[in-house]
Amino acid sequence: MVCEAGVAENGDGGGGVKAEQIDAHGGAAEAEAALSAYADKDPNLGAIFTVSDAENNFGVALGFLKKQKLVGKVQLVTFNASKAVRNSIAAGETLAGIDQQGFLQGYLPALLARGYLDAGLMPGSDILTGPSVVNKGNLAAVEAGAKAGMR
Repeated sequence: MVCEAGVAENGDGGGGVKAEQIDAHGGAAEAEAALSAYADKDPNLGAIFTVSDAENNFGVALGFLKKQKLVGKVQLVTFNASKAVRNSIAAGETLAGIDQQGFLQGYLPALLARGYLDAGLMPGSDILTGPSVVNKGNLAAVEAGAKAGMR
């Protein structure tokens, strides 16, 4: 779990982001205690970025924001576009999820293998299957893809 405490002025007008990593090892209780301790230490918490949508990461962060009435005041971003993350984005609780494009990660290699076996075809360079950002702007398309079994 990473917490951003605000924009740090560095004198060049570009502004950097002050970020600290919070150890979320252990269960949800330990992760919540670590997040609470960080928020007590730095009341200017501006954002939380979790490295997974697991309960001891995203679940704890979202629960913390709700409990502290910080939803909308502290931005939340996580990895994955699970149903829980998509629901939270739709509810305005989470700003975004970083989607890994699991459908393409699984299906595209099969297509490439078939092309190679049939005709010796290989892509000329890397083919990215993500990451993509899921937010309110594209949530409807992501939901449609999930409903169609493509996510």
